[in-house]
Amino acid sequence: MLTDVTGFAIASCTKLVELQLHGCVLLSTKVLNRIVQECLDLIVVGFSGLAVTDETIDLLLRQSPKKCPKKRFHTLLFGGCRHLSSALLTDYLPSHPHLRILKLSRCGLVNPESLLKYASSVDKLQILDISKCPNLPKAPMKTPVAKQSKDEATF
Repeated sequence: MLTDVTGFAIASCTKLVELQLHGCVLLSTKVLNRIVQECLDLIVVGFSGLAVTDETIDLLLRQSPKKCPKKRFHTLLFGGCRHLSSALLTDYLPSHPHLRILKLSRCGLVNPESLLKYASSVDKLQILDISKCPNLPKAPMKTPVAKQSKDEATF
């Protein structure tokens, strides 16, 4: 099991492009913040089930791209991260148009309003996992349809 000592060592690997730390629950927010501040080349981040906070997201998605302007996230895996707010979907992710994979299963941050706002702002996303999100209604939502092709209209 990884601890903060190991996490600080990982932060010194500044050329990482992919980091998967799913379920490493002993890593503190302080260490996660340090990792995202130091590993500026990350384009695939897997922090499912960790103590990721809005501060970590701010460092990862807003501040590190300022230091590294050509940074383009490909994959973000935050399933089960219970401390995130809907700001991830509404404020941070729309500024990352190259994102292809977003996994937010079991996240309380996903609600109908934030999901609709995010979905209307992306066009390159290929995989979106919002399974078992507790704040999504069990019944179908009634929403305005933005665009509909002929094929979609028949479903």
